[in-house]
Amino acid sequence: MRNEDAITAACHRLDWRVQVTNTPIEKLSLAQAVCHYRGGWCLERDFHLVKDLPLTLNPLFVWKQEHIVGLTRLLTLALGLLTLVEMRVRQEWRMLMQRWLDCMRDSLMTMPTLRRMALK
Repeated sequence: MRNEDAITAACHRLDWRVQVTNTPIEKLSLAQAVCHYRGGWCLERDFHLVKDLPLTLNPLFVWKQEHIVGLTRLLTLALGLLTLVEMRVRQEWRMLMQRWLDCMRDSLMTMPTLRRMALK
């Protein structure tokens, strides 16, 4: 027999998430916490990236234990490599942007009009 009240209550909760943080509200508002969560790291995203373009793995049915272990190891290895590449690219990008900003600041300071404006 169907419990309509339980089904209604479950449907009501489907779109709700509970988020808990120990960060004081002065440092992080609710809206900031939600934005930070949505833009944050997600393991499922990383596995999706690995399975999608580099390996183009479609849903497959693996029946043998050694195939399951092998595929898991392959995906874990690929995920580690993807993470390493992403970290290295972010580091290089940060350094490149810092050099560009330093160069722009130096070139602006050599222009007499702009230098006077910056000193005010």
